[in-house]
Amino acid sequence: MQELEKKIQHIKVGAKTLMIILEYVLDIVEHVEGIKGNKKKTLAILLITKVVENATLDEDDKNLSEDKLKERYKKMIYKFFQKN
Repeated sequence: MQELEKKIQHIKVGAKTLMIILEYVLDIVEHVEGIKGNKKKTLAILLITKVVENATLDEDDKNLSEDKLKERYKKMIYKFFQKN
């Protein structure tokens, strides 16, 4: 989590930065040794969930709600792991 926090410290977490943050999460998860498949997907979802929960959301993203924002990230993670 610390590596991810360091990478995204200058990025405003929200719907507009979805792909950038997701790219960082997936890069970190891909380099974790000793876990495969569904465990990597679970780890990616856990990291995204923590990022959203710890974020200070702007007004547009508050209107989306934290749950919907997390759901958007999760859908992207599922799509990524279906392709790989």
